[in-house]
Amino acid sequence: MEVNRVVYDPQQVSVEQMENWLKQAQTYRDTLEADGDEER
Repeated sequence: MEVNRVVYDPQQVSVEQMENWLKQAQTYRDTLEADGDEER
């Protein structure tokens, strides 16, 4: 399984908006929550 990590500015775009863009492009699979160790 391929996993792509995305770093984003939550003041510029929401996770939901990114998911919608990927769905429109028919490339969306799933969103995984980050482990507690990682910065957000």
